Amino acid sequence: MEKEILRDFSMEDVVMLARGQAILDSFIEVSNEFTAKFTAFNHPFEEEMQERIDLCNSSGSDTICKLKIEEKTAIVEAFMKTGRDEFQEELLYLKIAFPRDSLKFKLYGQPLYDKARVSHVNFPALLIKAYDMANGDDVKPFLIAKGSSQENITKLETISNSIKKAVRVQTRFKGARTLSAVNRVKNLNAVWAMMVLISDCAKNIYVNNPVMWNRFLLY
Repeated sequence: MEKEILRDFSMEDVVMLARGQAILDSFIEVSNEFTAKFTAFNHPFEEEMQERIDLCNSSGSDTICKLKIEEKTAIVEAFMKTGRDEFQEELLYLKIAFPRDSLKFKLYGQPLYDKARVSHVNFPALLIKAYDMANGDDVKPFLIAKGSSQENITKLETISNSIKKAVRVQTRFKGARTLSAVNRVKNLNAVWAMMVLISDCAKNIYVNNPVMWNRFLLY
């Protein structure tokens, strides 16, 4: 995972970008006064800064990324709940078909349930364990005779696969958020660095002109 990068400024992103646009617009009006003294502002400085600002404004915010992750997490948890319900229902049929048969309960995975039920890694594996046992020729006919069905038993495998797939999607979105957030901060900091450069040089250029000085203040 890429290391988190901190913002070089204290104001909100949207406020910083608005201020950056205002400073850039003012710079463009008098760019010749900057380029006459500082080569760092030679073309295409203003184009690069505008591209950075536009990129920051168009990229998804971290809030939106988090909302997408929450949506994918809700899907995972919905499948987890369904899996828990299916596991317990088939366990009930198992208890009815084989009362007091602790070995079969163990083979089904009952002793592992309490720990596995909240794990996105362990619970899908437990569901497959339960499916393999319940689908066995020496068990399935007895479960069906007590009211279960092949469809019910197959759901254990289906839900396991659904959880694993949903977790993979959730993980990709988490990775995308990290990448998106890092790149966004890098671009924001790049805009800020350009703003600082303009502001610092403006203080030198307009040392005797407080009106122009104020047009290029960062805050």
